[in-house]
Amino acid sequence: MLNNIASLVCHQIDIRSICLGDKCLPLCARCTGIYSGFLVAVLSEVLTGGTKFARPLTFKRVLVSLIPLFALIAESIGERLQLWECSNTERLHFGFIGGLGMGILLLPLCGYFLGHRSPPVPTGAIRQWPIFAILSAGVLTLQWLPALLPVLAIVSALGLLSIYLFLNLAISGAVLGLKDRNYNPATIMLLFGFVMALFAGEWTLFSLFKSQQ
Repeated sequence: MLNNIASLVCHQIDIRSICLGDKCLPLCARCTGIYSGFLVAVLSEVLTGGTKFARPLTFKRVLVSLIPLFALIAESIGERLQLWECSNTERLHFGFIGGLGMGILLLPLCGYFLGHRSPPVPTGAIRQWPIFAILSAGVLTLQWLPALLPVLAIVSALGLLSIYLFLNLAISGAVLGLKDRNYNPATIMLLFGFVMALFAGEWTLFSLFKSQQ
């Protein structure tokens, strides 16, 4: 099941994947890092903010998100142009910091387009960066523990679903103009239907693209 879903968004080349014997993770090393990093960003928001989606998007957050994203893009382009060759561990790490950057940027955008206004973080709330560090260390350590590689596969799969969920929520909120609307059962059903339609469209497009390869 995980392999079938992952095949829609990842090349799944064994030599570029983290493997145990002849069994490889559903996603390549870079994609595993990207989606795991995004999930860590989501969890850090939940554990530290107590908000529905994320803290407001500020210039500082945009800058913090763009730096790891540019690092991931530079690493990927450089390897594609054969300027250097990265190991799977390096691909995982660059993907992970890129995924963190995506989360830092996408979650506030999602909250903005859905009309969510984050309340101030209460005094004494847990700071976000230590949680980032703890969760990141925990996830990245999984690659060195063969018995826990299935856990890493699940983490990356949850991150894959999360990133498309929040992306589709942001798109739905922007298209439906929910930023300035009050929520009621009809609005929630409309939002749910639009998100499901986007998922169906993405699944169809990815499937068609895969069939033509």
